[in-house]
Amino acid sequence: MATTTALPVSTVRAPVLRGGTTQSPFRRTMHRLLRHRSAQIGIALMAMLLFIAIFADVLAPYAFDEQLRTPGTKPRLEPCVHLLGCEADKPQFVMGLDSNRRDVLSRILFGSRLSLSIGFITTGVAVLFGTVLGAIAGYVSGWSDTAIMRTMDIFQAFPSLLLAIAIVSVLGSGLVNTLIAVAIVDIPTYARIARASVLGVKELEYVNASKALGASPMRILFTRLLPNSLTPLIVAGTLGIGTTILSAAGLSFLGLGAQPPLSEWGLMLGAERASVFSAPHLMVFAGVAIMFTVLAFNLLGDGLRDALDPRRKA
Repeated sequence: MATTTALPVSTVRAPVLRGGTTQSPFRRTMHRLLRHRSAQIGIALMAMLLFIAIFADVLAPYAFDEQLRTPGTKPRLEPCVHLLGCEADKPQFVMGLDSNRRDVLSRILFGSRLSLSIGFITTGVAVLFGTVLGAIAGYVSGWSDTAIMRTMDIFQAFPSLLLAIAIVSVLGSGLVNTLIAVAIVDIPTYARIARASVLGVKELEYVNASKALGASPMRILFTRLLPNSLTPLIVAGTLGIGTTILSAAGLSFLGLGAQPPLSEWGLMLGAERASVFSAPHLMVFAGVAIMFTVLAFNLLGDGLRDALDPRRKA
């Protein structure tokens, strides 16, 4: 009589903490993220930017639109720091004054609040609409998929900056219209990511089980498909915030975005571009602020991409 031998069954165990408890996926992801070198730098820069944005009223020595008429002040005054050797009889301005005798340091600090608001709000709107459109296209398929994605193709056929300029030209200059224009330009990117993610999970067993149990299509879409398709959207959204801030700064530089006297970094660059050689500090500080902000989100997004990768070992 033939005998059968039971084959060993390999099991995949979740990481266990020192106390013997199983590590949750969220804690495992945060552990990976905090150990990632690029993410550490990005988080540090992000914390600094958020601190500056929240406490700009306390940190800034002057209001962002205050014109200084005290003795010794003049338009485009160069930076003066007494501890660094500047003459004691001169007024101290760490980053100098702009052409309207406004303190550049104060405008940089208040600009962090405006630029971060632009990045978070615009990217959030773009991710929301792009996710919904992409998820519907991927799940419903058929003519809905074709109509939605071909519309996205039309938007992506134009250079993003030129399309944003065209939208702002139609809507009119201003900060709100800039947010709308940049969000519209970014929607196709997130729609494609959401569609690809939904297509990858909609035929899995748990989705078919929900269908067999009589769940409605909308319930399956919003409770089964979308929650399991958010990982690439989180990474893309984090990386996209920096790009959004850069795009909004570009429109403000051209005079189509934020309008004076708002302290927006791109607007500061555009207003003082004629002084790039005579007063370079008016361009350098705003440019460095944009660079570090975009760098922070890029580093954080890179760390999130690695931390959320299921193939990466804990």
